[in-house]
Amino acid sequence: MSWDGDKTTPIAVAGTTVLVDIDIEEGASVLWTEITNNDGANVLDAFNLLIRGPLTSTLLVVASATVDFTVGLKFPLLACSLDPVTLGATNRCLLAMEVRGLSLVRMIASADTAICSVTALWKMR
Repeated sequence: MSWDGDKTTPIAVAGTTVLVDIDIEEGASVLWTEITNNDGANVLDAFNLLIRGPLTSTLLVVASATVDFTVGLKFPLLACSLDPVTLGATNRCLLAMEVRGLSLVRMIASADTAICSVTALWKMR
């Protein structure tokens, strides 16, 4: 599978860095993302998933805690391979999301003890 987009971002400590904003294409129903912590030693300590509908400018936090990504997934999450909230050094997390009716998906992260580089890849269908 080839990816539709990719972005690598330095994630700050004890902050909320926007990892990526993904504009949802009209007619898309599923978004697959791969989040990779490229750092050799540092981990994430926060990861938030936000969505926006087409008729509003308000972003809604839909997942921000470990339980949101690991137990009883709720809209828009369909699947999650690994908890991104505490994504370890060199680890990768795959997320699948239902995006029908959405206009934007935003991912925000924070590093634990030092800045780390995180890459987001995505594909829509």
